[in-house]
Amino acid sequence: MSEEAIRLLNLLQETLRYEQSIVELLKRHRGLLVEAKDFATQPILEEISALCAKVVDSETRRQGVMNNLVAELGLSSADLTIRELIRHPSLSPIREELDSVSRALRAAMAEIVRLRDDIHALASQAKTYSDLVMSALRDVSSKTSYGSSMAQGSRFISVRT
Repeated sequence: MSEEAIRLLNLLQETLRYEQSIVELLKRHRGLLVEAKDFATQPILEEISALCAKVVDSETRRQGVMNNLVAELGLSSADLTIRELIRHPSLSPIREELDSVSRALRAAMAEIVRLRDDIHALASQAKTYSDLVMSALRDVSSKTSYGSSMAQGSRFISVRT
C-alpha cells in the first residue's frame, strides 16, 4: 500500500478531529446565546477561528497528497472524489477506514452548517428584539419628559401628602 494513501487517511482523520471540535464549540456558543450570555462567547469564537485555520491548512496539505496519490495510481485528477478513489484496488487495505472517515467528515460538515444556521437565527432574533425595545424606548422618551409635569402653569400634585 502507498505511503501517500496512509498520509491521506491521516490528514482526513486530522481534519475530522478539527471539525468535530468545531461542532462542540458551536454547540457551546449556541447554548451561551440561548442563555443570553453572549459576552462569554468571544473565547469560543477565537478558538473556532484557530481551528478553522487548521482545517484550511490540512485541506491544503490534503490537496498536495491527493495530487501525489493520483499521479502514483495513474488516475485522472479531474473531478476525482474520495468515493471514486476508495474503489481503487490498491487502497483496499484502508478502504473501510477511508469510507468511514469521509462519511464522518460529511456528517460533521452538515452539523457545522446546521449549527451556523441556528446561531445566525438566534443572533437575528436577538437583534430584532433589541431593535424593538430601542424603538419603544425612543417613542416613549420622545412623547414625555421628566420636566413636563413641572411646566409653567401646570399644577404640581405632591404624592407625599
